[in-house]
Amino acid sequence: MFSGARDKLQGLYWKTERLITPGLRFSQQYYEDELQKLVSSHTRWLDLGCGHQVLPPWRLEAERELVGRAGQVIGIDPDVYSIGMHRTIQDVRVGTSEHLPFPDCSFDLITANMVVEHLPEPRTSFREVGRVLRPGGTFLFHTPNIRGHMIALARWFPDWVKRGAARLLEGRSTQDVYPTHYLCNSEESIRKVTCGSDMELIRLLYVPSSAAFGVILPVAVFELLWIRATMKDSMASYRANIIVTLKRANGEKNSPYVG
Repeated sequence: MFSGARDKLQGLYWKTERLITPGLRFSQQYYEDELQKLVSSHTRWLDLGCGHQVLPPWRLEAERELVGRAGQVIGIDPDVYSIGMHRTIQDVRVGTSEHLPFPDCSFDLITANMVVEHLPEPRTSFREVGRVLRPGGTFLFHTPNIRGHMIALARWFPDWVKRGAARLLEGRSTQDVYPTHYLCNSEESIRKVTCGSDMELIRLLYVPSSAAFGVILPVAVFELLWIRATMKDSMASYRANIIVTLKRANGEKNSPYVG
């Protein structure tokens, strides 16, 4: 019953979104676009905090194609229950980003989709990522923006409230909600954390996303009005999420693009 009512409310939300913010895309779509550019038959790919999926549930076929395209894909996550249900990656390992069980220069691509905000020691994790990336390899991650409105709200509430909100607003199991630290969610903090990791910032992209309060339509209307304001270039730094591209140094210097 709850699921059916939620689906109806979500349908009303999509109509409202198209009316108030035409052209708005879910941030996961931007992440998928960036990922598609990086995966080829020669790619050795590690997905950090892989959980049970690479892309959102409704992108299963795209995820299968993407994982199948890569030369090698390994997923790693500390949650045994979660990786046991992974829907596309066959080679999944139990472990943490602070101690990656791989030799130096093992991967061409490392990704983290909504994981970096949960890292308690991002500097250690980034050094490990830099170690197992080959020279010129890419670390791509998607995470909330510290200046986004949802982080501002989330900081006011304890984890038990966030778990309940995730179930109500997103239909997520409380087992899929983990503590957040937000230690690497701005350009400034990323530059600090990257120091000593042998990686450099290549691109930081500010992306908007659909309203988090979609199933509570009166609240969603106000949220969408704010999101519409952030879609202007002058307000880009207040968009909900960021997608970051880092590269392991290969002797060449690059100028980071921020947009």
